[in-house]
Amino acid sequence: MQLSRKEIDDLHTVLYILDKIAQSEEKLRNDKRWRLLLSDMGAEDKFEIRPESANGPYVLHPTSSTVNIFFRGQTDYHSECLPTIYRKEKNQPRDELEIFIDRLRSIEFELLLKTHPFVKSIYERGLLIQGKEQPVPIKVDYLGLAQHYELKTDLMDFTNDKWVAAFFATCSKVKGEYVPVKSGGYGVIYSYTVLPEPFDQNVNLPKSIPKNLQLLAYSPFPGRENKRVLP
Repeated sequence: MQLSRKEIDDLHTVLYILDKIAQSEEKLRNDKRWRLLLSDMGAEDKFEIRPESANGPYVLHPTSSTVNIFFRGQTDYHSECLPTIYRKEKNQPRDELEIFIDRLRSIEFELLLKTHPFVKSIYERGLLIQGKEQPVPIKVDYLGLAQHYELKTDLMDFTNDKWVAAFFATCSKVKGEYVPVKSGGYGVIYSYTVLPEPFDQNVNLPKSIPKNLQLLAYSPFPGRENKRVLP
């Protein structure tokens, strides 16, 4: 969306936005009603091993200083945010064949990763963790990894770290490297809150709010930025 010079000058700085988010996080941590739901491990570069469901595999769950609050940073505002597989190219909508080919690429990517020694030794055979007599299976989200290796998917990235969102709101990728946006530009940080279960069972949410968020943790494979994301 094009903004005038005056409209851009009237926007808050990213540091102001981050400070407001930090104040909200601090208020939440000091509220006794929410304290039991917050991790005591902090949010920087740490994770917990949690079962995805009662009988399902375990996931490496990134810790957070907030409860079900996620962010997304962009260097421009779009009235409709779309995953990469559906985004226009040269201002033209993508046809079904192009989308089908991209889905095939993701499938090939999954088949390739399943041959990786790390996947075979840790993810498929399981990981021995404290309190368990037998190794537990660790979930691999192949489509999420495909997204982070820049394949076009129908996933969209969110993060529980406001600093990660701020980075993507102020930097764009040019020739394979992230550089700060030019002077006179602007960025956007979206804040998205999901009511923790079971608190939302009797709440009628707008249809526009999806409930199919899924967790991704850290990528064990080199070559891409390790971003905490929820697509």
